[in-house]
Amino acid sequence: MGAAVNHITPHLAGMHVPAPLRALQSWLIWRYESIEGEKKPRKIPYYVSGSRRFGVNGSAQDRAQLTTFEAALQAAIRRGYSGVGVALLDGGNVTALDFDDCVTASGIAPEVEAAIAGTYAEYSPSGTGIRAFITGELGNRKSHGTREQPIGFETFSSRGFVTVTGNALDITELTACENVIAPPSTALMQYRGTRFARALSHDGYAAESEPIIGLSEDQINQCLTVLDPECGHDDWLHIGMALHHETLGDGFALWDAWSALSGKYPGREALEARWTSFGQSGGRPITARALVRQAASHGVDLGLDVARADDFEIIPEPATPAGGHFKIRSAADFMAQVRAVSWLIKGVLPHAQLGVLFGGSGSGKSFLAFDMCAALSRGLDWNGHKAPRPARVLYVVAEGVGGFNLRMQAYCHQYAIPPSELNIDIISDVTPNLIDPASVKALVADIKAAGAYDLIVMDTFAQVTPGANENAGEDIGRALGHCKHIGKAAGGALVLLVHHSGKDASKGARGWSGLRAAADVELEVTRFDNNRCVEVTKLKDGRDGAQFGFKLLDVVLGADEDGDDITSCIVEYGDFAPPKAAAPDKKIGDVGSLVLNVLRDLYGLGADGVPQVELIEAASAQLVQGGGRDKRAYRVTKAIERLVSAQFLRIQDGCVIFADADCE
Repeated sequence: MGAAVNHITPHLAGMHVPAPLRALQSWLIWRYESIEGEKKPRKIPYYVSGSRRFGVNGSAQDRAQLTTFEAALQAAIRRGYSGVGVALLDGGNVTALDFDDCVTASGIAPEVEAAIAGTYAEYSPSGTGIRAFITGELGNRKSHGTREQPIGFETFSSRGFVTVTGNALDITELTACENVIAPPSTALMQYRGTRFARALSHDGYAAESEPIIGLSEDQINQCLTVLDPECGHDDWLHIGMALHHETLGDGFALWDAWSALSGKYPGREALEARWTSFGQSGGRPITARALVRQAASHGVDLGLDVARADDFEIIPEPATPAGGHFKIRSAADFMAQVRAVSWLIKGVLPHAQLGVLFGGSGSGKSFLAFDMCAALSRGLDWNGHKAPRPARVLYVVAEGVGGFNLRMQAYCHQYAIPPSELNIDIISDVTPNLIDPASVKALVADIKAAGAYDLIVMDTFAQVTPGANENAGEDIGRALGHCKHIGKAAGGALVLLVHHSGKDASKGARGWSGLRAAADVELEVTRFDNNRCVEVTKLKDGRDGAQFGFKLLDVVLGADEDGDDITSCIVEYGDFAPPKAAAPDKKIGDVGSLVLNVLRDLYGLGADGVPQVELIEAASAQLVQGGGRDKRAYRVTKAIERLVSAQFLRIQDGCVIFADADCE
């Protein structure tokens, strides 16, 4: 190990870092160290514990020692280190751009300034280089400076680290990009293609004879949006090859996300095996000209004259990659890539792909979901369980918008906080349709524009899958595939579905049984008398069975024009008895469960209830008529009476409403 060097350090105490970078749990500290035989000192990374960063970048051991920006900054100040840096990790959806020797007395090299325009960029510690950050993963590549091209250029996506100074460029401040981490621009992609073309020609592509176009990620997505992922196998394969060539082998996420919208999606591993085989055949590659030409036939005009007649010539079957299509690897290689379980709420809510929170009507599941989100967004532990770091939340309010607004008001009122303290974004005006690929693509585009999220809540699953057959694996499987695609596009967010119980509560959530199998975590909310309970009924990478009692407490927010109280509820946790002693669904029977489901489906936004006659007619229509006289209406009427007696429902002005309508 070299000796530490006392060096002029960046001004750490007040340094500015863009919010998307601050949100990463991948920060280190570093210091200059002289290495024997080398003229210049090196920037050596350390964990905040003071131990040097060794081992496999991105391994479970490595990730466990990376930390927040604030913790790294304080450690650097306390230990007298030169500065802080960010580690680039697989799945982080961020690429760091490193330009060396591009700043002279004349200013920044024009080609570099054009490449980093529109995103955050800063001076390196030496002042002669520039760091910039973009969304997406452009790979780990390096092009050394030469006599003809003195500027060195390097990209980091999944390994290494880069120092961060907070010394933003003037152009960054003038264009108000201090907190913007933008997708790669066309100018950057063209610069990257030019700088890396020579190196990539050794990977099987005749790079100089088949140059890339320089499409930005946005332009590629414009093309993919109009192309059908259900196309024939050859067309699907050619699109993947075109993306591989255009992105210099680093655009797998784009092909995977588009392919996942198809019912024929073979899975990520199968796609990765195909992807790694592209460019190995030695034949003329399929290029992005093919992609642009197909998109143009569907009305997409990128203003590029790039189509060519032989873009679809048949090429030899790709060679089998190392390890085979099934990627056989040693136990040591496999274990080196295993990551430790990451938590939103330790032991309750993992930082995984898909979660389900379900319960019967009036159980308080939506209140519970919001309470979890509120705690996470504020960086608070939830009900005594540690939340390792603050989370950014996106909440899709697909029903009961007015009630959700009151719910937020009640929470802020109870805890005396301003709404700005809730790091929660809301979608309520337009409900996404998880069955419709076009709607999903539009949602993904909006999410990418808004930045990364840790948790995305869909409340309720039924309302974001309109027209779907809840019992059909084809419909629900497609929606779940879209959910995982959405979470991935948001930077690795957990998508939590708020869902209803089935008619038989003992059989879990309503609809297709594969929903539970697909979920990484499942939470069931039950109600017994005025108490409620949430149980962790499945936890893929942890221990299930944990139960937490809670109540809903009224909060008076004011009075309406008639002088009546405007109220909502907040969640209060306590050691309440588990719900096993009471089985309300069994008491009310199958017809009672049907009535509750029908009432929920008929309950319009802001409605004062459902006319009893209409409810009886709708529920009767879903019952099977037995022999003899039709008694369906009678059976439904008696079920409503039992539900009223059991305080599940109440009748007001001839309309049926939930007994705790304000607390659904």
